Amino acid sequence: MCEREATIIGEPHEACLGPPTEPATYKHQPLMRSLNEIRLLKLRKEKHGPVHCDVEVFPLEKAPKYIALSYRWGPPLPLHNIFIGVETLQIRDILNSCLLELREDVDTWLWIDQICIAQSDTAERNHQVGMMSRIYSTSASLIAWLGDVPLARPGKIDRFNDRRLDPASIVVLLGNNYFTKLWIVQEMLLSKNVILCLNGKRCVGWSRLYAVCNESYKQQTWSVFGSVSITASGLIEHARDPGDLLPQLTWMECIRKFSANTCEDARDKVYGMMGIVREEDRFTVDYNKSVLEVFLDVVNMIKNVPLKTLKECLHILGVRMGIDWSLIQDLGHLAQERLEKSLREAVSPIRFKKADNEEERDHWWYECNGKESCYPRPPSASPAAPSKHTSGTSRRILQRPLRRFAKPSYRFPSTKIRNRGSRVMSAESTVSEV
Repeated sequence: MCEREATIIGEPHEACLGPPTEPATYKHQPLMRSLNEIRLLKLRKEKHGPVHCDVEVFPLEKAPKYIALSYRWGPPLPLHNIFIGVETLQIRDILNSCLLELREDVDTWLWIDQICIAQSDTAERNHQVGMMSRIYSTSASLIAWLGDVPLARPGKIDRFNDRRLDPASIVVLLGNNYFTKLWIVQEMLLSKNVILCLNGKRCVGWSRLYAVCNESYKQQTWSVFGSVSITASGLIEHARDPGDLLPQLTWMECIRKFSANTCEDARDKVYGMMGIVREEDRFTVDYNKSVLEVFLDVVNMIKNVPLKTLKECLHILGVRMGIDWSLIQDLGHLAQERLEKSLREAVSPIRFKKADNEEERDHWWYECNGKESCYPRPPSASPAAPSKHTSGTSRRILQRPLRRFAKPSYRFPSTKIRNRGSRVMSAESTVSEV
């Protein structure tokens, strides 16, 4: 009726036409933690326009076959709208570019953390991050999106594929910014089959890359990999075949090899490696905790190690998590004392207490036999001398101030490559799953 009246008057009737309606913003359906539910998405096959997909919820144990996606989150801006059904969700630029390239070729279910986890829901993040070991190890394969790798110039051969991959090309791939990120470490190590995907619909199977590295070792042309990072070396050293057991590393191994990788949240220096440490050394993921509390959770999990190793762990992880240097030094004194006592007596975890007034000092503390030990000590307390049971070497370490540890030298793991050479998988069967 309004359109008819507008025609008679000869002018548009603005009140009747109204502004176009905006699509509703996507709201994640709550997950049942008791059933270990996850969300999976399926891309719609389209050649143009924004990404469209559908999302469904499944218990992890009953989920259909799915592929996990690993990628760099990249800068927070710009953001792009994708459509989940008729609703929109904003995602970052790198993920959007990845999905635009994959949508024509990938028709199976996908698990993507940026979309499948309600990022603003801290309780859900805690639960889903705690499940990541199972989510990635249960996936059929992992697509590792490296993003833009230059295409070969006209007339040149592009070697970023399974058939033509050579050592020089591997060095370029392993130098990609993707391998500087912390979260990708457990994503790659936990997954059965890993496929490196590049722009231009190019793919390289991780098993094929592994085989070329193995062949270089046999031909004694290993020097070409001299510039490969510690992280990339560690990923190859600990890579697993589909039938292998999941990685079970100590916190010290993880800290030395992978904690230098970057992440947006300092707490993820710990939570981003939780899936690959030994089960007995894991603890509950809790993003309500401060950076200092998460750091302390790791410190309390480090047991039965030499004092020198403990000091190295405190320094490396503390500095990389942004903990104040004076706090690391103070903690070092108390942690060494606690470690010595723990060999003979039951001790509580170390805790941190803020000063209640100006006359007190912030301090670390733990309890042993009902008695509290703290550091820095109250002005009236005299410094505790090393125990008479402490060895001469341990006494010197206890009395020595913490020093800054230099970045350890590291060589590509030739022994691992040599021993695993006979178990390299067929790369073509891996890539065909994509």
